[in-house]
Amino acid sequence: MISYTRYLLFVFLLVIGETLALDRLAYACEGMQVSLLCGDTDKVISVTSARYGRFSRNVCLDNDSHDYSHIFCSQNQTNVVSALCSGRFFCQVPVNSNTFRNPCPPNVYKHAEITYTCSAR
Repeated sequence: MISYTRYLLFVFLLVIGETLALDRLAYACEGMQVSLLCGDTDKVISVTSARYGRFSRNVCLDNDSHDYSHIFCSQNQTNVVSALCSGRFFCQVPVNSNTFRNPCPPNVYKHAEITYTCSAR
């Protein structure tokens, strides 16, 4: 009886997860590309939020001469990423100040964080 209950719970969660279009998180460091992927070509990306700048002391540490003291210099970039990725099942976004507006002082090593969902076309 317990294994049957676990099986039903697993199937329920699988169906709910596909139905609700749960949020996915992607991030990458400056100079890299962040990849958004729905996996299933019948689903498309819908960007929920996107930030670029320095908003964590624990992400993208390269042991270089970059300045990590400015952790609160980030900007909402949802419109930028939405314009590039919404409606596609796969998208790569260059993480640099050519793609995003630079909200930080010089020599601050930045990163991007994007939240998105995958929903039916």
